[in-house]
Amino acid sequence: MTAFPTSRIVAQAATLHFLVDGMCLCIMEALKRMKDTKTKDNTGVILCTASTNGMEGHPFYTDYNASKAAIINLVRSVALEHAPWIRCNCICPGYVVTPLNEKFFIDEQGNETDYYRQQSKATSVRRLGTIEEIAGPVLAMCSDSFGYMTGTYILCDGGQSIPAE
Repeated sequence: MTAFPTSRIVAQAATLHFLVDGMCLCIMEALKRMKDTKTKDNTGVILCTASTNGMEGHPFYTDYNASKAAIINLVRSVALEHAPWIRCNCICPGYVVTPLNEKFFIDEQGNETDYYRQQSKATSVRRLGTIEEIAGPVLAMCSDSFGYMTGTYILCDGGQSIPAE
């Protein structure tokens, strides 16, 4: 059996530290700022971003998958510990084209790349999401209309989490 390279272990630990510990620190700061102003009748909302990767394994993304699963369970714990004055949920997007990753999905002429087309086949809607399509559920989850929702997540993945073929 081949030994797992030390450099890969260090890289995975760094990813987990950055994503999970970073989210914990952000939640702790939000709780500190909201603690004295929120009540059962005037609740606060903490909304985290996880990913569909937190619910299913994807090869070669072990550290990322584990970190997103940890965030989903972190949200559940925060919701239990700070109810009823804070609701804590997360959104789990699938592939979404953003300014950060656009170069992988859209070429210089504005056409979809092969990678875009490949990933689109994994969704029921046969395309990738947009920032605007994530913004709607985010706004809804933060609204009073979702006041009974806490400790859970919404998948926003174009059907990626269900078999498309």
